[in-house]
Parts: sequence; structure tokens; C-alpha cells
Amino acid sequence: WLRLNVHGHAAPIRVLRFSGDGRRLLSAGDDKALVVWRRDPAQPTRLRYERVIRWQVQRGTRGRIYALAPVGNLVAFAGHGAMGGVGEILLVDLATGNHQATLFDEAVGHRQVVVALDAIATAEGPCVASHSMDGRTLLWRKDARGVWKATVATTDDRSAGQPLAERPLAARSYAGVVRIGTHA
Repeated sequence: WLRLNVHGHAAPIRVLRFSGDGRRLLSAGDDKALVVWRRDPAQPTRLRYERVIRWQVQRGTRGRIYALAPVGNLVAFAGHGAMGGVGEILLVDLATGNHQATLFDEAVGHRQVVVALDAIATAEGPCVASHSMDGRTLLWRKDARGVWKATVATTDDRSAGQPLAERPLAARSYAGVVRIGTHA
């Protein structure tokens, strides 16, 4: 595959998030790339290109990134999966860009495009919440062996086929509670 290495995006951006420490801005979208921008210490209002992190490049929509969730020194990103499944979530180290884990669970994992992510650091370690187009919300945590496992927080198969504005929306409050509502 031909891959353009540009310092920025080559297609529409779908999601923007600041890192937890506020020193980096993360952008991702249709070009299947997560771009990391670092604040310039000499000019705090300016951002400088730091690196690009990519999924495996696939044809069409596979690999588009629709959701980001920084937690600690990691960032989770997802969208229209590029690695064989539709609902995988990648965790990468923000400082190095190195892959840390792929969150995918054969038993309860997402079967549709992941459209929302959020994460929180807890005393037990990071927790990632993910929501897919079929209305399913999963909570991901490491088990005692350090393996990421998903539990189903909500499922609403009735939303499949509904316009996006009428589909359930998952959001985490600052208290760590997942709330389910609609876009409207």
C-alpha cells in the first residue's frame, strides 16, 4: 500500500482530545491516523507535530478512527476496525507511540463499529468504556493476570438501524458512573 507521511491529516478529522496532562492534543479520523501534537513550551498557544500512530491500512472505511480516550500515559482509540474485527480497540503509549494492547473479547466484544470511548484511572488501574453502533456499552479492565477483559454495561439492540440522533449515547460522569441517554 502507498502511505503518505505528512505532518498532519490527509482526510477529515473525526475526533479531538487533550491528553490527561494537557500537554498534547490528539486528533484522528478518516485518514486512519492518530496524530499527536505537543504544546510548544516557548509558545504555549502553539502546537507542534510530534508523531503519527497508525492502524493497519485497509481499503475503504476499515481503519477509520472515530473515538479516542486518553488515560494516564496511554490512549485508547477505535472506530471501524482494521485488524480483522470490527470492534477492536487499540491502546498505545503516548510518549513512544508503541502498541501496548488490543482490546477485543471473542465472547462479549463489539460486533459493530466503536463510536465512543472514555477512560478513567482508578485505584485498581485504568478502566475503558466503549460504545458501538449497535447500542452495546462495554467496560474494559485488566484482570489479575494483566489481561484486558470486557463486561457488558448496557446493550440496546433495538437501536440498530435507527438514525444516529436517536441511538443511545453512553457517557461517563466524573463520579465514574456510566449514564445512558440519547443524542437528542
